Amino acid sequence: MKILLHSKFLILFSLSILFGHSALAQTLTTPEPTDQYICIDAIGDYSVFGFHESRIDWYVKEKSETEAIDNITLPSGTAGEYVLGSFTYKWESTNYVKDKTYTLQLEETSKLGSCVSERKSLKVHLLAIPAISVSSTSIAACSTDKSILTVSMTPSASSLPTIVRYQYRLRKGTNIIRDYQFSNEFTGVTASGTAYNVDSRYVVVDGSDNVLYVVRGSFVTTTKLIVEEADTTPPIANCQNITVELDANGQARITAAQIDNGSSDNCGIASMSLSKTDFDCDDISSSLLVPSTDDHDNYKKYDYSVSINVWPISVVPSSTTCDWGYNYNVELGYDISFSGSKIPTSLSTLQGTLKCDDKSLFFDLPNTEGVGTVMTTANPHRDVADCATITPEILGCTDVSIEIEGNGISHQTIPSSLSSPNTVELTVVDNSGNTSTCTANVSVVDNIAPTAICKDITIQLDADGNASITADDVDNGSTDNCGIKGRSVSPNTFSCDNVGGNTVTLTVTDNSSNVSTCTATVTVQDNEDPVISNCPANITVGACANTVTWIAPTATDNCSVTLKSTHNPGDVFPVGTTTVTYTAKDGSGNTATCSFDITVLPVVTISLSETNSILCNGGNADVTITAGGGDDSYTYSKDGTNYQASNLFSLPAGTHTLYVKDGNGCVAQDDITINQPTVLNVSIAADNETICEGEPVEITAKGSGGTAAYIYEFYLNGSTTPIANGADYQINDNKLTSSVFVNGDKITVKVTDNNSCEKVSDEVIVTVHDLPTPTISGALSVCAEDPETPLDPDLINTEIYFTETGMSNYNWTVTGGTIEAGDGTNEITVKWKTAGTGTVSVNYENANGCSALTEKSETITIYERPNPSSIFPDN
Repeated sequence: MKILLHSKFLILFSLSILFGHSALAQTLTTPEPTDQYICIDAIGDYSVFGFHESRIDWYVKEKSETEAIDNITLPSGTAGEYVLGSFTYKWESTNYVKDKTYTLQLEETSKLGSCVSERKSLKVHLLAIPAISVSSTSIAACSTDKSILTVSMTPSASSLPTIVRYQYRLRKGTNIIRDYQFSNEFTGVTASGTAYNVDSRYVVVDGSDNVLYVVRGSFVTTTKLIVEEADTTPPIANCQNITVELDANGQARITAAQIDNGSSDNCGIASMSLSKTDFDCDDISSSLLVPSTDDHDNYKKYDYSVSINVWPISVVPSSTTCDWGYNYNVELGYDISFSGSKIPTSLSTLQGTLKCDDKSLFFDLPNTEGVGTVMTTANPHRDVADCATITPEILGCTDVSIEIEGNGISHQTIPSSLSSPNTVELTVVDNSGNTSTCTANVSVVDNIAPTAICKDITIQLDADGNASITADDVDNGSTDNCGIKGRSVSPNTFSCDNVGGNTVTLTVTDNSSNVSTCTATVTVQDNEDPVISNCPANITVGACANTVTWIAPTATDNCSVTLKSTHNPGDVFPVGTTTVTYTAKDGSGNTATCSFDITVLPVVTISLSETNSILCNGGNADVTITAGGGDDSYTYSKDGTNYQASNLFSLPAGTHTLYVKDGNGCVAQDDITINQPTVLNVSIAADNETICEGEPVEITAKGSGGTAAYIYEFYLNGSTTPIANGADYQINDNKLTSSVFVNGDKITVKVTDNNSCEKVSDEVIVTVHDLPTPTISGALSVCAEDPETPLDPDLINTEIYFTETGMSNYNWTVTGGTIEAGDGTNEITVKWKTAGTGTVSVNYENANGCSALTEKSETITIYERPNPSSIFPDN
């Protein structure tokens, strides 16, 4: 039996960084480290305490693979005391992978090579070498702002292990500006022509963020950074709203000076520009158009419209200082125009109410045409100190109602939206290139009426004896500088009573509600064919629904009309395409036809295939449905009720009915039977579950069910790593034999069948009884019997030897003497005969039936008994 003598040793790494003093200062009471964090390609320094002149072998383990890498011999020292050795190793990226953990192991072999220690382990976590980048914010020349440097790292801090943190340091050359800190921001950095560097490193911390050590190989630094002074204070941009009128070409242009309302900057303005300077008809604001009606009181017909355009220009506070609030009114722009015929000189009432800041502000408008500005008269109070910056937009001036009355226009109040001014952005750039912007409203108006041009036309009555025209039919190219919003013609409907020439009036209104008119002659003729309405569209049905119905079309004409068809709703149609034709004919022989196709699709078909069979009992197979026929728009079901777009189903063993349905509701179905392997099982048994220490046990596993062949893996005491075949454990297919089981060992087996299905067995628990250690008590130095008088009872030497009581099958062996009594018991009597050396040996079985591997022996020294000469008397 091989006896292992375990020497104690301690792994220490990077001691000068971890603990602040050398490895020589460590004692064996120092806690052994269990983990090390180090960067890939970094060099690790390691130290070990052990017996003097012993050999230390080093290994690196990844999962179950272990590789020997080097060894050292410890220096000489005093026997029984520990000495220190060291070892350096580079974790090269050619051999190892970052962000993985390896196990560094060492084993000590005594100087004579007969005693080997257990292996000590250190988990080594290899970290990626970090990369660093820095962004900065410059300092304004006209302010006291300072730069903020922000450090970005790869990998990110959140992806590091919990106990690994980044630290950052700011320096100028060798001058440390900010020593290492955990924050990745350096605030209040003064601008300077001198270059900065930002350093970073990994550190390992405890639960209170105390730094335990710096991770080797993790130091990185930036290239030199220059933080320069710059003006970062933007200018103050101030805008004002304006109104512009389009010219005859529908164009208008503005400048930045028209929008600027006193912009300023602490360091001077370099330029001002507008986001938009040119406007055209697309930018015109909307208008409210109020048409007239008949004035029955005066029996006079009016035919005109009033166009009203109102927009807020500015808020006019009562004071320029307003610590306690202020009263205000709103200045509005207006554009009022009349169009049409019999236009009155003026209106009797035209006024409005503007809604601002939840207050109603009254204003009067002129009763005649014109463009100008008016002021509200409500003068409400605002409890805000913003009189210097208040605008209609801040007040929320968005709604207006217009009260109007005049000849042909009854008294009414009409809600309206305000005109939609164009928003432009004024960009102010200071002398340092800083910019600010503000916005202003540019109201664009058009007051030029369109030019109405008419043409004479000829029309025919339709099948109902009616005809209608649109304004486009009589328009002969009417124009406007900004485009025409609408045209209308009156009258625009005709019947058989209107055959011949008819005078109509074309009214043209542009996008700003300016109006012009002209007249044309419409000649009405009756030369219309019958009209068939609601001709059905093409119909497609499945073979399961080939009785087809539809809504029959209708035919109309100014005279009588008949309608005939080749087929009727409710007819049965064959597979394929059939054309249905309707023919309408009036009394004058004019005809009209319409046709549509009825297509009956082929019968829906279905086929089933098992694309992935069940490998393990209780699993599912993949079944694919292949459909044909129908309209190619298929859905699929495994119960005939719930359909899905996918044709793939995962189904257990058994017989299943599957369905396919096309877009017309036609269904096909088929059955498929799915088989599965039997249940995979494994049994395990030992030839002897109770043994004496060192006796072999053979454990046999037997798989059944599933799909042969079987692969067996044995596991010890719940380990997830299978037992490897070797000197201690011999594995032959389904059998495991070992003589090194210890008491209480639990063995399981996992069987894997040919389909990779797995089953784990119950446990076999081995009971191992300890071997006894016999002892012998008795004299180890004795005298031999007298050779002259061997039968003299006084000179015969016997000794009693005994061992432990309560055992069985005592077996004594004696050399140099004879057992006189007690053989087979725990006590024997031995007669020693001849001088020299003898032995007494014993072995026995304990209460568990176990014997020591070797018997206990004691060496006996047998002395020759003295033989004095004869005594003679004097006489």
